[in-house]
Amino acid sequence: MSGRGGVIKNPHHTPNKRWNGVIPPECSPDASILRFNAALKWEQAHEPLHADIDNKKVCGIGPGMSFANAVRQRVAGELGLVPCAVGGTAIKEWARGEELYENMVKRTKESVKGDENAEIKALLWYQGESDTSSENDAEVYKVKMENLIHNVRQDLNLSSLPIIQVALASGSEYTEKVREAQKGINIPNVICIDAKGLQLKEDNLHLNTEAQIKLGHMLAEAYLTHFDVTSRTRETRDKGSAKKAKEALNQNCRDARFYDGGWVLGGIVRLFHWFVHLMTSSLSRVLSGSGGSGISLFGSKEPFWLAVCCCRGVVGTWTSSCPCWRFAR
Repeated sequence: MSGRGGVIKNPHHTPNKRWNGVIPPECSPDASILRFNAALKWEQAHEPLHADIDNKKVCGIGPGMSFANAVRQRVAGELGLVPCAVGGTAIKEWARGEELYENMVKRTKESVKGDENAEIKALLWYQGESDTSSENDAEVYKVKMENLIHNVRQDLNLSSLPIIQVALASGSEYTEKVREAQKGINIPNVICIDAKGLQLKEDNLHLNTEAQIKLGHMLAEAYLTHFDVTSRTRETRDKGSAKKAKEALNQNCRDARFYDGGWVLGGIVRLFHWFVHLMTSSLSRVLSGSGGSGISLFGSKEPFWLAVCCCRGVVGTWTSSCPCWRFAR
């Protein structure tokens, strides 16, 4: 989870790898996205997100910033990230009592200490490649992950803490066994998204930058869909407002069609009266021998239909800005 996107070889130098410094737009810093640093202080978040946390390796782009930027677009207020990931670690190193686990719990508690408005919203978990080399490690992965979920919820006093874990994209001989364990966990408020198929770097182990961004978006969508009530409430409210506006617009359209329709019908009636009058006059002339009825009758039909088409055109133009325009034409 700490991210190796953009980490490249650095030949003839120590260390032999470095981050290329390229920050995609999806990972850009924003004043509303904060990061809890290694000194337990809040600061504006920026890539590499884990630079001072996973400090024994070269960190690059991970899914954290693209996740935060995607969530920020739909959730108001500040968003705080508490990076805790350390690459190349096995699930047993995250057991209660181990340094990594205890540091994660400590950092999480400190991040909300003294701020009654702060709230821990979710835990994002992407780990397991180091458990795919041994059949025994792969077989016990599910139990150890379930224990971690139980322990972290208990230690943070959050019995329903949302947890989004990522099924591995890569690994060694027993990758599929670990993936099955990850996808097979059936605990309330724990969901799994699948990273399989995301593009890997040339080492065939770590995700490249584009894949890290996509994973961040997948995590954001999972969080917003399954856990963020405020976002869903806002969307429901917006849909309700849009529905009311559409109903009001449709009512205006119905009113417009009523009045315009009355005008059109009135015009048709008047034209019909004129047509009957003309036909009667022509018939009278025929009976009296004063004219040819064929020309008079045909000549009266054409203006009538042209007039009706023009009236219908007025209705179509009048209501062309409403969703039922095509039905009014």
